[in-house]
Amino acid sequence: MAGKVSYPPPTNEELRSVLNAVAKKNVTLARLFELMVYTGLRYSDASVLTFDQMMINGVPRKKVSVVQSKTHGKRLHFLKVACEKEDYADDDIKRLKAKIKKKSTVNLAISAQAAEVVTACFENAKETRKFLFPSGRSRIEKPYSIRTANHVLNQVARELKLDYPLGTHSFRKSTARMITEAGGTIYHVRDQLGQSSVQVTDSYMKTFTSEHDEFAKMIQF
Repeated sequence: MAGKVSYPPPTNEELRSVLNAVAKKNVTLARLFELMVYTGLRYSDASVLTFDQMMINGVPRKKVSVVQSKTHGKRLHFLKVACEKEDYADDDIKRLKAKIKKKSTVNLAISAQAAEVVTACFENAKETRKFLFPSGRSRIEKPYSIRTANHVLNQVARELKLDYPLGTHSFRKSTARMITEAGGTIYHVRDQLGQSSVQVTDSYMKTFTSEHDEFAKMIQF
């Protein structure tokens, strides 16, 4: 089943308005979405970030490597299918799994603004806490479900009367928008989002940008 279609807020000002509205309902989710913008991570990866990953000696790390669960899972599935069709030596499987993990890893530079989000999470955390963004709804520490996150975003979209669908993926798409608006190339977007090729990135960008839309706005009489 296809995932929920979503678009990024068209301006940084509107993005900030969205985050402020989320914060009034759930500060933890607001911080999570903000970090998604700064990193370009998917919700599935950002929501399970740990303090061990993001901090060292009580301060945010300058660089972080994240294994992207979606791409990693897909590649492991393809390997499993290949192994069912043909015998692979254990050493070969081990080598291929290591290669898959490396190809699925995105290396992120943590900006000063991203570090502020991490620090805010740390300052408000209990000593025993593992995740940056726990739901707090269960005795067992775990992140908010994507369903809960999208429910909050649906409420915000209605309150702000947004004329586009808002979802968790809106923030990853905001990363791409901001990179291109700052003069970055499709290669910069590809690397930041950890995508496999410029073709994939180009197709991804077309899901929320269109030259046709810009020309349509010029039609007047």
